[in-house]
Amino acid sequence: MARVTGLTLRGGVYQLRTTIPTDLRDRFGRSCIRQSLRTSDRQQAELLGSAERTRLLALFNAARKAPTQAIQDLSAHHRVIEGIDFSLGTNQQPLLQTPAKSQQRQAKAPPPRAQHKSLPTLRQLYERWLQIKKRTKGCENSCLVAVQACEQALGPLTVDKFTRAHGDTFRSWLLKQPISSRTARMYLVWIKTLLRYAYRELEIIPKQPWEGLEIELEKQQTRRPWKDEELQKLFTQPLFTAYATPVGQKSGSDAAYWIPLIGLYTGARIGELAQLRATDISVEDGVPLLHITDAGEGQRLKSAASKRSIPIHSELIRLGLLDYVKAIQAEGHTRLWPMLKVDAERPGLQISNWFGE
Repeated sequence: MARVTGLTLRGGVYQLRTTIPTDLRDRFGRSCIRQSLRTSDRQQAELLGSAERTRLLALFNAARKAPTQAIQDLSAHHRVIEGIDFSLGTNQQPLLQTPAKSQQRQAKAPPPRAQHKSLPTLRQLYERWLQIKKRTKGCENSCLVAVQACEQALGPLTVDKFTRAHGDTFRSWLLKQPISSRTARMYLVWIKTLLRYAYRELEIIPKQPWEGLEIELEKQQTRRPWKDEELQKLFTQPLFTAYATPVGQKSGSDAAYWIPLIGLYTGARIGELAQLRATDISVEDGVPLLHITDAGEGQRLKSAASKRSIPIHSELIRLGLLDYVKAIQAEGHTRLWPMLKVDAERPGLQISNWFGE
């Protein structure tokens, strides 16, 4: 048998990819059709793939001849091709069945590992999604809350039952809840992420049905910069004029003095400064540098572009930052602020709350 166009082996199971002609893509709503043939046997996959391609080509021709008829109705009439019933199973998976009176050789039954179970619910999909990549607890919990909200709005649907109308219903439901538009948008994005995972990675649904559905954010009031007189009032407090550092893990003692000053002269995020190691300040070619990095244990950055080295301002050197670093290193500390309590997922949380208070 000639090689079937679009036949590939993925994860031990053969798949068929059929390109939809350009003049029919708007009617089908996509550019190609991907199907699992549910077998790891090459000979059987070629038989299944050849039959399905024949069915689809006949369907394309019928669609051209009946430009106003629904594709779903046309598909129902093109499942029997040349004596072979190539109907779709309950999971939209192709099944090859030869008529009882046919003298054709029966195809081998797919091996047990190629059989598909019933499709997962959104909650079950979420549990599987957790296993493919290590994420922060914050991300995991945020996605779980979105799943719970979706179940509350739509019920426990299996992923193949999600339609675009469901997406619009969920979006409308979210906008009626006592939450911000930013939170509503986040919930919608998490569900779209799971549906995209089911479509692209698992290939258990033919498309991501909520693609393009969005929630517009309300215009957020931007934070104004500090005024000069406000900065003067802050930095003339005893904490900065007499080094009257507070006691406690929340403020971090020395961190309460240095982090606001370093932030003033570098513009670095409070989380970046809270997680600094003693080795993140160094002198290279005579230039003192502050290294914002995620190389140390437990360090994290907002994005890859956040990694950078910043020359240390002369005022920070005059105030004794380099001397402080040497003293910390001499005491054997690895963290630059050994007294500061650092949250594993939000390093600047504690000192941010302290500063806000």
